[in-house]
Amino acid sequence: GHFFDGLSGPQFALPGAVTALQSPTAHAAGASATFWCSAFDPASPCGLGLDWPALPQRRPHNYLVFRDGNLALVVENQGRRLTFHLPAAQVDGPLLAPLAAMLQRRQRLTLDTINGEPARTSPYLTTLEPVGRVVSDHRVSYLERR
Repeated sequence: GHFFDGLSGPQFALPGAVTALQSPTAHAAGASATFWCSAFDPASPCGLGLDWPALPQRRPHNYLVFRDGNLALVVENQGRRLTFHLPAAQVDGPLLAPLAAMLQRRQRLTLDTINGEPARTSPYLTTLEPVGRVVSDHRVSYLERR
C-alpha cells in the first residue's frame, strides 16, 4: 500500500492501523494525534539524510513518538536515553506507549539519561509512572514492569 506521500517503496500497515489512519474521530474529538514508530521502520525519517538533528540513528530499539505531527519523544538504546520535546506537564500515556510496549517484553528498562541529564535527577522521571514502577539507585534509574 501507499499511505504516506514522499516515501518511496512499499509501505506496510496492519488493518487496524489503516482504519485508524482513515478515521477522523479521535482528532475531531479534540484529542491529540499521537503515534510512534521504530527508527528502523521504513516509514521512519531516520537515516534519510534529513537535516533534523533530533533524529536518532536508524537502529532497532530506537523509537520516535510524534504528537500532532511534531517529534515529541525519542527513545534510544532500549530506553537508556530518552529525549522529550514537550514539557513534562504534557507527557501522558499515549506518549509513553513505546516504553509500555518494551516493558511487555522485558521486566526492567535501565534509564541512563533524560534530556541529556542523569535520569535519577530528571523532572521527567515521575511522568513515567503510568507505564511502570520507577526505581532509582545512586547511579541510574529503572522503569520496572508492575
